[in-house]
Amino acid sequence: MFDISFEKELDALREALGNCRLAAFADLSARMVLRVSADERPRREEIDALCDLAVTCLDGPALPALLDGEPPFSAVVAGTEESRFFIRSLSDPSDALILIVGEPVEQAGIWAAAQDLLNRHSAGEDAS
Repeated sequence: MFDISFEKELDALREALGNCRLAAFADLSARMVLRVSADERPRREEIDALCDLAVTCLDGPALPALLDGEPPFSAVVAGTEESRFFIRSLSDPSDALILIVGEPVEQAGIWAAAQDLLNRHSAGEDAS
């Protein structure tokens, strides 16, 4: 379970990344977004579609065969004006962040910041 500070952590992550219009925390095993930080709150259908895309990119049934092993820990769907990042926790593979960031992006910094937040969550710092 989360307390209000986790939502503040998502807000802080968006601010630190700059040009990040949405940060969402998802439980891939439940196929559910649990927390969202956004400039404008997206409709539930958009949040559900992002979660489905995250599951497909990070946990799809064909991925291990395609990648010859374990599913990936990150995926990027790049567009002309924004990119969608799906980043699975290294410490709890069912946890993931979904980030929508405008161009230009520095992918390594986004991945590192996301893993830092996911690691703090897995360590129990944000759990109530």
